[in-house]
Amino acid sequence: MAPFGDSPATMASPSRTTGIHTLLVHAPKMHDHFGPVGSSMSINYLAVGLPALAAAIENSGRSVEILHLGVQSLAEPGFDLAAEAQRLQPRLVGLSLHWHAQSWDTIEAARAIKRGCPSAFVVLGGFSASVFPEEILADHPCVDAVIRGDADSPLTALASALDTGTPLSGVPNLVWRKNGEIVTNENRWTATSADLIHLDYERFDLVRHHERYIRDFCGPVFLPHSRSRRALMALAQTLFGGGDRTMILPIGRGCSVSCGWCGGGRGAHKKYQNRSGWSMLPPGRIAALIARSVDIGFKGVQSCFDPTPKDPAVWVDAFERVRASNVHTSMFFESYAIPHVDLIASIGKSFPRRLISMSPESPNESVRKRFRPMSFSNDELVESVRQCAAHKVDVLLCFGQGLPGESPDSLKDIRSLVKRCKAEAKGIRFRYRSFSIEMEPGSPWANAPKTYGIELHRKTFADYLSAHSPHTSGPGDGLGYTVNSYFNEDGDFANKLHQAACKEMCPLPPSPRLGHLTCKILRSLP
Repeated sequence: MAPFGDSPATMASPSRTTGIHTLLVHAPKMHDHFGPVGSSMSINYLAVGLPALAAAIENSGRSVEILHLGVQSLAEPGFDLAAEAQRLQPRLVGLSLHWHAQSWDTIEAARAIKRGCPSAFVVLGGFSASVFPEEILADHPCVDAVIRGDADSPLTALASALDTGTPLSGVPNLVWRKNGEIVTNENRWTATSADLIHLDYERFDLVRHHERYIRDFCGPVFLPHSRSRRALMALAQTLFGGGDRTMILPIGRGCSVSCGWCGGGRGAHKKYQNRSGWSMLPPGRIAALIARSVDIGFKGVQSCFDPTPKDPAVWVDAFERVRASNVHTSMFFESYAIPHVDLIASIGKSFPRRLISMSPESPNESVRKRFRPMSFSNDELVESVRQCAAHKVDVLLCFGQGLPGESPDSLKDIRSLVKRCKAEAKGIRFRYRSFSIEMEPGSPWANAPKTYGIELHRKTFADYLSAHSPHTSGPGDGLGYTVNSYFNEDGDFANKLHQAACKEMCPLPPSPRLGHLTCKILRSLP
């Protein structure tokens, strides 16, 4: 399942017209490892802004296409990115490095492109690339530049500069090489709400094999390389909850707070994206996005943007428009805190299938308060579950593991809190999950580990690159940090967390206490 190729390309496929101006590439983590599934593929979703970037290039009069290397590996067996680059001869290639787990595969993709088309100008963008632009350029000659922060206007400006031969110093947000030296352009550009409303987020037609992408890659199911395991995982999600063909809604940018473990908080946006505060689409545009998702072929939408939980007026207005338009789709809403009762009621009335996710992170209120600015008490959480049940909205609670201030006994505290919530969840589907928290570049505790009482193991881009290499022994280098006070005895922090969670908090369906049965079935499949 490696689409990069091992040598310079020598053949071109006769099936398509050769030549393209801009190629945008998403490299998932091709060689991940997920428990009983074994070899699997993760980071399957495209960054939500990638279709809009492609549309902006097309609107400027240039040809463009998005390649999802995971889709390519299944839709075109034997696909070789180096050969494709040689055939297409792109002038500009943009690679999305949003999630740090993509690091190794993205750099390998850049190398493959340069093998096939040495003249292509290769630029990286996304959250993780924006944290490490200088290091990436210093260590990886296959990358010609990095766009820090928003790329909507800078990418088109870069295309124009390359076409006309004008100096790259005029391209906003660009970090690049000039005569072997790394140059950081001083001019910065940040998208406002007025800019966001005009972006064509719906242009999934610019993704090669976009129907395959929507059908097989847009859901919570891990996509293993075994067809039988993939089918069983999809069936389990259908029976026990979760959805497929889900569109992540590009509702806004920025954040109103900085959570300790998150690399996408307000402080990270300010430092790496040059964004103060946050921007959000108006209700009409949100409703239009939800309606268009159905036309495109999605079965549901997911919102991961909730900067003002105490004031859900924009969301309520948008959902009322969805209901008035008689649009039928499912809603998975990730609340940044305790969802307002008006939001819960609106979701209950507007969508035939609905789920609200809340993330207590820790059952310990003091730990929660330390890591989550929008904190809440356990009593408030229980009451919110009761409100969701009253409005027939399903609930998912997400707990983290590995936070300083917790211990292995925290699993028992989770069960006690879950028991209280479950008692209030009458008539709805109630689920809970627990996951080990992994270090993210640009997060508060990555920048100040001593403040949070952790020992940091990932500090540079090279560290993240090594952690996600398929040549790393086992599932990776752990979580990128250690909490020395968590376990009394010595040993692998990440593995001990995993072993403790497997007994009581399995993420596999049908439930955290019965997921081990699904685990056994998956392990028995070829």
